[in-house]
Amino acid sequence: MEAALPEDLLANVLGRLPPCSLAVSRCVRKDWRALIDNRRLLRADLLPLRLDAFFFKGQILTSHPYFFSSRSTARRIGGRLDFLDTFNDEDLQIMDHCNGLLLFFERLANPATRQWMHLPTFPMSPCVTLGLRTSFCLVYDPMVSPHHFEVFCVPLVPENIFYRSSDNLDPDSNSSVDQESLEWPLSSRCTTHVFSSRKWRWEERSFVRQQGVEPANETIADLQFHPQQFQRRALYLKGEIYVQCKNNSLMRITLSNDKYQMIKSPVESKIDDGNGVLQLGKSEKGVYFVLLMKDNNFPQVSSLVAQ
Repeated sequence: MEAALPEDLLANVLGRLPPCSLAVSRCVRKDWRALIDNRRLLRADLLPLRLDAFFFKGQILTSHPYFFSSRSTARRIGGRLDFLDTFNDEDLQIMDHCNGLLLFFERLANPATRQWMHLPTFPMSPCVTLGLRTSFCLVYDPMVSPHHFEVFCVPLVPENIFYRSSDNLDPDSNSSVDQESLEWPLSSRCTTHVFSSRKWRWEERSFVRQQGVEPANETIADLQFHPQQFQRRALYLKGEIYVQCKNNSLMRITLSNDKYQMIKSPVESKIDDGNGVLQLGKSEKGVYFVLLMKDNNFPQVSSLVAQ
């Protein structure tokens, strides 16, 4: 039996491989993968990016997502979603996606591997008593952990609202107390529900507002946002969640230190109702707003945060 190479020598050999070959080597043995990950030999920014396929969500004919790809890709990826245990269009509504994973209502799927799983029932958000629209943001970074993911309920809610509303969640509530609460200042400490695949349950998680960066004069009403069907409410990129709020401002949530920050919209001119919308998007370089106007066929791109 051949003796194993010393760890330092093996790391030196693997470190000389090009990024694509190193990524393949990571899948050969568990100890190789641990060595590559522990020493951070594989840099995600050096790996070539290629778009093999994409899903398209229609609004008129059907709500079922369409899958566009080459024939060779279609043979590898389950874009028809026929590997799931349902054919109900409502169950196949894509709520969010992140790095190849798709989030459905109480389901998570990987079309590339045709694997899927049921998720525990989503918790009722305290936002319902305030009339705030909630969304779910999928967080998955295979370079950090190929097997772990999280689901965040956004936006964050001030603790006094979160815990006061948890005892009496009535979606039809229009009490004066709840309406007045919208005018309360956005407090420093906010809370939400987070699902962790490691613990396999929903838990409460709090975030503290980052001070000294921007004026803290927002109210709870500034968290309101009613996206159209094609608009994305929140997205994840490199350890941070970006949530679109009222007047196209952003709530940026940093997961490493459990802090959040409110960012004003970079678009100076206001958009008339029905004439245009801002679409939240991302690339490998950062987060963007894309301005789509009915009377202009050319989208305008505004950089929000460079990574």
